[in-house]
This record gives sequence, C-alpha cells and structure tokens, in this order.
Amino acid sequence: MIFAFTFALFVATYLLYTAGEHSERQLRAYVLISQGEISDIMSDQKIAVKLFVKNYGQTPAYKVAAWLRVDIAPFPLKTTLQPADVQQIDNTNIGPGGEQLMRLISDGPIPVELRAGFEPQKASAVYVHGIIKYVDAFEIRRFTNFRLYKGGRSGVTGPELSFTTDDNEAN
Repeated sequence: MIFAFTFALFVATYLLYTAGEHSERQLRAYVLISQGEISDIMSDQKIAVKLFVKNYGQTPAYKVAAWLRVDIAPFPLKTTLQPADVQQIDNTNIGPGGEQLMRLISDGPIPVELRAGFEPQKASAVYVHGIIKYVDAFEIRRFTNFRLYKGGRSGVTGPELSFTTDDNEAN
C-alpha cells in the first residue's frame, strides 16, 4: 500500500515537472530573423541590408541586442567568417509577434573584381550574419546565430536573402 502511494506520488510529481517544462517551451520568446533583403550587389551603389528580427513567442523578449556583419566569401562557404561587429539593436524589448528592423549600409559598392565571382559561375556570395541575444520571460539568457546570403546558387536577382543550411542556431 505504501509502495503504491509512493509510486503514484512520484508519477504525479514527474508529470507536473514535465508539464512545467513544456509550458515554458510553449510560452517563451523565440527571436529569429523573419526576412532579409539586400540592394543590388552587382551595382556601383553602396550595399544596403535590411533584416527583420521577430519574436515568434508568446511572451516578450527583454534586453534584445543584435550584431551584424557583411562579408564576401566563396560559395559554398568553406571558411569561418569573422564575428559580427556592428551592433544594430541595443537593449530593447520585443513583444509577442513584434518586429525590430536592422539596417546596415556599406561604406561603398562591392569592388568590380569581387563581383566577377557572382555570375555566371556562382562561385561567390555576400554573407549577412550575426547574433541576437535576449532574455526571455523566465529570465533565461537566449541567443540566435544567423547567416543569410545573396549570390551562389540562389543567384543575384531580386532583393531577398536566402538562409544558409548551417550556422543558423538558437538555444
């Protein structure tokens, strides 16, 4: 009898514990890049990048900070890119479903000799990458690493950036 009661108490406690973890995962903030755009990388104009940072969760994201960097490298990428070093968002909050825009304008256009790798061989790409850091409603520090690109197999037409298949991760 005592064994059955102890076992039932253990099962009930375990179910409550796992239900709490499930509800936390369901409710917490999920801050990700929802969309990315870049100006014409084949032009003689400065490069302009726009990234939309969105909270897909059901609770606010606090102390949101984000860093961004733009690099030109071979496609597919076989090297490690330098860490993102331009802070675009600093200590802001993003509510559930809310978005924050990150913009970056380059110092100048992409040099002609580097543009040669974009078309027709598609051997180069412009990589837009960085990290978003925030605190969720449960006071847990979170991060999202992201990497998007223009060029390579996706080509150079249109403003949309494509997500790479790797280096997009979050906790």
